[in-house]
Amino acid sequence: MNRAIGARKTLLLCAVFVTTFVSRLGAIGRYVTPDEYAWVFRSIRFRHALLSGNLAETIQAPHPGVITTWIGTIGIQLTLLFNPQSADSLATAQKLAWAHTQSGEVYTHLIPFLTGSRITLILIFSAGLTLIAWLLAKRTSLTVAAIGVGFVALDPWISGLSGLLHVDALMSLFCLIAILILLTADELSPKHLIATGVATSCAILSKLPGVLLLVFIPALLLAIQIYKHEFQPGTLVKQGLWWLAGLIPALILLLPALVVAPNAVLQTIVENSNQEINIQAATFFMGESRFEVGPQFYPLALFIRLSPITTLGCIIGLWQLATQKLSRNALFSITTLALFSVLFGCGMALSSRQFTRYMLPVSILITLGAGLAVGNLYANFKQSVGAKWIAVTFAAQFLWMAWLWPTPLAAANLFTGGPWQLHNQLPAGWQDGASQAARHASQLSNGQSRRLFTTNVPAAASFYAGPIYRLSEETANLIRENDLIIIDQNQAQLNRPNFVEQYLNDGHKLLHTVRTGGVDTAWLLAARPSQLNVLANQADVRAAAPISLIHAAIFQIPNRAEIVVQTNWQSSAGQDYNMVIYAKDGQDNVWSTVEYKLVGNSGLPAEHWSPEKTEEHFATLSMPPATPPGEYEIAIELFDSSGNRSGLFTTDGRFLGSQSTLVTLHYTPPQSEQVELPENAIPLSAPLIATTSLPTTLKQGSTAALNLWWEHTDSTEGTLDFQLKIGESVLSSPINVENYQTGKVYRHKPKWRIPADFPPGEWPLSLGLAPSDQPNDFSEIGMITIEAENRNFSLPVGTEPINIQFGTLGRLQQAQATVSDQLNLSLTWQASEDSSVDYTMFVHVRDDQGNVIDQIDRPPAKSTAAWVTNEVIVDQLSFEATDEAVEIAIGLYDPNSGERIPVFSADGTPLPDRQFIVDVSNR
Repeated sequence: MNRAIGARKTLLLCAVFVTTFVSRLGAIGRYVTPDEYAWVFRSIRFRHALLSGNLAETIQAPHPGVITTWIGTIGIQLTLLFNPQSADSLATAQKLAWAHTQSGEVYTHLIPFLTGSRITLILIFSAGLTLIAWLLAKRTSLTVAAIGVGFVALDPWISGLSGLLHVDALMSLFCLIAILILLTADELSPKHLIATGVATSCAILSKLPGVLLLVFIPALLLAIQIYKHEFQPGTLVKQGLWWLAGLIPALILLLPALVVAPNAVLQTIVENSNQEINIQAATFFMGESRFEVGPQFYPLALFIRLSPITTLGCIIGLWQLATQKLSRNALFSITTLALFSVLFGCGMALSSRQFTRYMLPVSILITLGAGLAVGNLYANFKQSVGAKWIAVTFAAQFLWMAWLWPTPLAAANLFTGGPWQLHNQLPAGWQDGASQAARHASQLSNGQSRRLFTTNVPAAASFYAGPIYRLSEETANLIRENDLIIIDQNQAQLNRPNFVEQYLNDGHKLLHTVRTGGVDTAWLLAARPSQLNVLANQADVRAAAPISLIHAAIFQIPNRAEIVVQTNWQSSAGQDYNMVIYAKDGQDNVWSTVEYKLVGNSGLPAEHWSPEKTEEHFATLSMPPATPPGEYEIAIELFDSSGNRSGLFTTDGRFLGSQSTLVTLHYTPPQSEQVELPENAIPLSAPLIATTSLPTTLKQGSTAALNLWWEHTDSTEGTLDFQLKIGESVLSSPINVENYQTGKVYRHKPKWRIPADFPPGEWPLSLGLAPSDQPNDFSEIGMITIEAENRNFSLPVGTEPINIQFGTLGRLQQAQATVSDQLNLSLTWQASEDSSVDYTMFVHVRDDQGNVIDQIDRPPAKSTAAWVTNEVIVDQLSFEATDEAVEIAIGLYDPNSGERIPVFSADGTPLPDRQFIVDVSNR
């Protein structure tokens, strides 16, 4: 008989395990939620930290999510064991695990490890629920316990969340286990307390709200002693120590960073948690997208997420509490679990954003309580009646689960309208509809070659092999004809009203609608023809060996002051680059600039690009309000991983400089832009509107520059002259305004060169604007002091001029190399004329094979733009002394074009390669 009872208990526990396990496999192969791949990345870093012995890196997230990263690590190992080919994907993923990326190509390397990690988590959760059933059987029959846990196992919402690689289900599981160990033990022995400590540590390391147990468990130990009339302070202290004996070693074992880098753990958790708490994010709730949802959110959300069978079970449970006399043990346990639910719920409501999954511990306790109430009916009725009742109840719960099994995250209570009304109440699912839309996109003819835009790149990348881009306000402007677009219900809810209709009204074509529970949850669209205005295409190659820019296209977004720069690259560099893009006018004024880490459409930084593959990059230049129409240069600079500028060359080896102009294009500002003046702007008389102030002091030969705002009127046609009046001297800066619109406010950045012989002193300063053939009315803007420039017009004593002529700019009169601890080079320049161009000097130290072994690229000691005729400039440079150095090459080039200044010997003979050579082989 005992053997039969034992077999029945084993069978019931196995049934709990199998039911829990199978019901959580619905996500595999069907959908991926946005956070899961982040946990795969963290698991890869966690695994690397363990294998490399860098235990300080075992803290990877503020959650802290340590149990999830352990599970991810186990999943990775299992994947490698059963699928050895996945080692290549792991090697690639390890290179990228530092990055948070929105690249579809990156996620393809993570798919195998996500599935293995999910299965590992499901196994652990199934084992945990089975343990809970075994613990509950100590206070009731195993059948009742199995029924209660069965409700949890078959609840779609709980099942969906506990089948994902995430943190909420694990924290919920370990919190419940820790509490139930104490509530179901007849006597609290050291093994019970140590086990509770281990479960507590697992709850805390799963997700930070588990720290509630640090207060709740000691309070529960005290309450148990009072309840049993056995209160003894010494015993309570001993119990607490045994509890800590399980808690602390488990914390250290599972998170070694607590010992080797406690400050890093604290900083990661505190700083990032505060950021998570304070971040402003809208939540969709009861038909509105809100930033503040109020205290009613979680109670209503909990009720909406219940299954209809659980709701009936709750009613039965409340009826039992009201009509039946429960044992003291039952009342104590119910009160304890209810108090934990209230405390946890209040804590989350006060300290976090309102996401329904944050209340998973409470959802599980409510569902478990409803199941136990139904189980008690079985115990109270005659067995045959009870069995039929339980069969009907479980059949209903099973059918509810089976109907929602493909998309359990869209589960909603029938008493609140079910899935049909969920889209009016809460976020429907967790962007899992995008996965199903991506599956359909992959089935389209030639689908893998079409670009796909979606807000949920991880979900789509798992099921779509083509290029995928994150859909945002910026990238939406890059969508071209034949591209695909996925919009999910969450996105539509947060961007109401009629978000999907707006896309359709814009000309995009609906291809497929994903329906869940009879409700539309995602939409797949084909893009309309592109609305971008192509301003320029450039096919000339720019190379900074071994990386090459092979194509650039420039677009303007209609009716917006934005220029989009599309660049295509190839690289075998094995290092990263940053790219800076400029929009400059003809006076070299920068109107807009943006810097990007050079990451291709694969989501990989240049360090990890395949040499044979072309990578596409998009950058957006936002032109400031009041930018005038006209010709603008779009120029780029590259910086390598050390922060050094990379020289740019043509395919035939011609040096283009460290900054290269891609194209010159005509930019037209949008019609309806609003112009706001800076707060410190100085008002002026019409047609001038305002200006920023000049420095109070300028030197002779320097450049004066202003930001001016002015209105184009009928009287300001043709060529205008912006004039700066210093004392009685007038400096001119003319511009052509034939393409300007009458009545529109424009911004201008005039520059005036202060003559090198301008008299020093304090002078009144005025501005004027008029057609170049008309007199000007000036507006006084203040005073300015012109200081004499300290200039030297005599060569150093003992100098024997070598008269190496650099174009018309000046002469190199001395180039003397000496060696001490370093290789020192003294250069003496003498200007031949006033200059306004800021040239860059290159000085290359070379070996006997002509290889550059050291170099300096910078302006001379004094900018060439400030040189005046016959001025002498002395420059000192130092290099590392080496026996390999045999010569030093010296030259000047325009940094914008890379064009070198021609160099001539003293007799006028052009020097090869436009450079002067200093022989240092016999030093």
